[in-house]
Amino acid sequence: MRQTAANRRKHEARGRLGETAAAWRLWIAGYRIIAEREKTPFGEIDIVAVKSGLVAFVEVKARPDLRRSIEAVSARQRRRIEQAAGWLVSQRPALRQRQMRFDIIAVIPYRLPVHVKDAWRPGRGM
Repeated sequence: MRQTAANRRKHEARGRLGETAAAWRLWIAGYRIIAEREKTPFGEIDIVAVKSGLVAFVEVKARPDLRRSIEAVSARQRRRIEQAAGWLVSQRPALRQRQMRFDIIAVIPYRLPVHVKDAWRPGRGM
């Protein structure tokens, strides 16, 4: 089924709203957002946040429930995010000293965003 321009705009607006909610969730938890929708040669990273000695690369998924949000991050997408994160760290020397972590924030209707810390590890999946 072809997606119409109106549907694309609607999904884009919903995605931006979800990413804003996710950024607020991280900020309230004490993270400092250093990038949103960070574009790299390998693709986009939804949110890059730091806290203490940690840099978190966060994928935001808006789905009806937590399980579907987690399942929506495919193995291919995880590899792409890992490559993008590696490239970003190579470009920002200040990040090299920090531990890297890959998280998911699930944006679920009528709930606060759910932060799944350490959702996967490179090479090991979820």
